[in-house]
Amino acid sequence: KTRRRSEESLEATNIIRTPDGQRLEQYVKVVGGREYGIPGPVDRDVHVGIMKLVHRAGGMPPDGVVSFSLYELLKILGKNRGGNNYEKVRKSLDRIADCVIYAKNAFYDNESEQFRTHRFTPWSVHFASTTQGQGRSAERHVLKFHEILVRSYNSGFLKTLDTDFFFSLKSPMAKSLYQLVDAKRRGKLSWTVGVQQLRQLIPMPENYRYDSKIREKIEPGLKELKRRGFLERSDYEQRGEDQVICFRISRGFVESRQRLQVTLSSRERDTADALIRHGVSTPKAEKLVSDNGAS
Repeated sequence: KTRRRSEESLEATNIIRTPDGQRLEQYVKVVGGREYGIPGPVDRDVHVGIMKLVHRAGGMPPDGVVSFSLYELLKILGKNRGGNNYEKVRKSLDRIADCVIYAKNAFYDNESEQFRTHRFTPWSVHFASTTQGQGRSAERHVLKFHEILVRSYNSGFLKTLDTDFFFSLKSPMAKSLYQLVDAKRRGKLSWTVGVQQLRQLIPMPENYRYDSKIREKIEPGLKELKRRGFLERSDYEQRGEDQVICFRISRGFVESRQRLQVTLSSRERDTADALIRHGVSTPKAEKLVSDNGAS
């Protein structure tokens, strides 16, 4: 949260085993731009909204260029057009464009079968509006993803998210935990992580250095995810000097979403997108079109 916080960067480290059994340290650092600062929970929501637009349009274009309007992005975020919502979303898009990510051994290259290190900005964004008849203006903005992210998406390395469920969550902590656990479980129904490692991955400020403080802060998010049916339970264990948390994911939650996945032709996808723009939820729109046809 932004209560007089002034972090200029966030860092996370991770140790993995490569396919040939070697121990490899991964390191990621996100540095906020001088003008906008480091991204936070609101910007994370905007990022998820953009990824939903990409997914809805049939995937990441080879050139990484996505055309969008702030109005359709606000609809995905569940925000109305009033107040300063337009300006907030624009600032979020700029804030993400302004930050720099240094990722050491974090991207796997299928061709060379090696982990690569990259320094990049997630995207660049260009805002534009055109004047139509009777003095009305139409907005159509352009966002271009960095080629590293385009390649990762099209290689299947970026996990898609149930965005309807994500945006229905109330607390930022529940959203952070859901997004993280759902990606890290890699198709399994459990994921175990050290409490201190979890602090880096969410992330929390460095002064939350005690396990008890971290547990206290994530508890409301855990409660919401259990109440909403994503988590069956979460258990703490002591392993040597480290405390770990084991997330148990509900089988019913996963299976119900697997049943909802449908394959649509390009014409059917256009029809589903039209329904979604009129307020029908994505799974419902896809099922309607799949069951009844585009006509």
